[in-house]
Amino acid sequence: MRRAFRWMRRWEAVRSLSLVLAVAWAGSTAACGGAKPRQAGDSEMPTAAHDAETPSDMSAEPPEERGKRSGSTDSAASTDTDSAPEAPCSFDTAKPLEGPMGTIRIAGCISPSGVMDSIKFKWHAVSACFDDARKADSKAKGAVEIRIGVGKKGVRSVQVPRSEIPSDAFIQCVIDTLRDMPMPKPEHDTATVVWTTKF
Repeated sequence: MRRAFRWMRRWEAVRSLSLVLAVAWAGSTAACGGAKPRQAGDSEMPTAAHDAETPSDMSAEPPEERGKRSGSTDSAASTDTDSAPEAPCSFDTAKPLEGPMGTIRIAGCISPSGVMDSIKFKWHAVSACFDDARKADSKAKGAVEIRIGVGKKGVRSVQVPRSEIPSDAFIQCVIDTLRDMPMPKPEHDTATVVWTTKF
């Protein structure tokens, strides 16, 4: 009887010890935060150090936009560089030619002395046109502006944009007289001669 009682007391002591150990193990697990083992599919959160490695200007402007901007600058520079300069002219045509036959202005690259010689050659024929107009109208006088277009083959066009002599016959006579006018060849395809004279 005594032996059975001792076994019961030992059994109660073992149960109490097991209960204490179980409670202690549960408490230690809770104190550690109850972390569970990381699974293979879990992803790590990015750290501040990892974010700092990314260059700050990567999101400022897409590469294709930077390429477009730099390409437009290069194309503008190439356009300025590729523009062909004007061909030089052997003659000084900036200054008007003054003389007894009036004023001659030249636009283009053509010999001023050659133009002057051509007008001298036709001066008497043009004066004859005025003489005919004066016969029809004794009061006829004034300034006349004659525009002559010159090409590689000679006179291309003759116009009288302004005339103080109100005579269509006179204007037509001047145009017909100067159509076969000998002219020097322009260096650059065409030239324009504006001749203003008075009668």
